[in-house]
Amino acid sequence: MSYLTGLLSQASACYLWALATPLVLWLARRYRIERRNWVRRSLLHFFLSLGLVSVILLINYPIFASITGAPITRFWLFRFLYVNLDRWLLIYWVILMISHAINYYNNYRKGELKASELRTQLVQSQLEALKMQVHPHFLFNTLHSISAMLSKDTEGARKMIV
Repeated sequence: MSYLTGLLSQASACYLWALATPLVLWLARRYRIERRNWVRRSLLHFFLSLGLVSVILLINYPIFASITGAPITRFWLFRFLYVNLDRWLLIYWVILMISHAINYYNNYRKGELKASELRTQLVQSQLEALKMQVHPHFLFNTLHSISAMLSKDTEGARKMIV
């Protein structure tokens, strides 16, 4: 196979995967694999991946055959499916796992942001509590000073009140 033939056949496969990737991402969001349902969802994704990869390979084989000159028969189609199925399933699962990794990272960051907001609220409430403790003491000290000045310096006490 020439370099150009190999390049064209691989490029056609890449373009088909580029078209199928949004569907895989939608399936990953719709049927997320989580701790409580990982066995059932993994089996579901296994069968979804088999179906999707088979359809993509069936679409890709006539393109591959026209580029390489391979005959379009059931035998060659089955051979093409058999040879490429494992690699293309791997592509599906890599896209799926990347989608899950990004989703979990985003959830982690949201949790960190929420924790940071809660810490900020805690510090603000502690500061408010301290202010509420300081204000009565300040007022008490001011009134006590005015009271003490009234007997000694009435004019100074008035200035202090103002």
